[in-house]
Amino acid sequence: MHTDDTEGRTERIRDTVGQKGGLREYAREHNYSNHVSVLQWRDAYEVVLKTGNTVTSLSHRVLYEISKSPEAAWQTLCECAQDEGWTVDDTKRRI
Repeated sequence: MHTDDTEGRTERIRDTVGQKGGLREYAREHNYSNHVSVLQWRDAYEVVLKTGNTVTSLSHRVLYEISKSPEAAWQTLCECAQDEGWTVDDTKRRI
């Protein structure tokens, strides 16, 4: 389940999308050792956007794993993950 911090982080990352170097700058400002985790947040956020924000109970790590699948499958995968309580490992096995 998302915490207020998670929602705030997602919003801040959303604001960097489309800005040249925006994610790297966000990572630097927040002391991430690299920008990979920020990219994962971005990919997770993309799933949320494309599925109509109906998956807010899923962790960003589950959403990131779902983002690796074809976009046409995201809604169904999110619904299954939410209904069945998939963990990150469950999601990886199914993608």
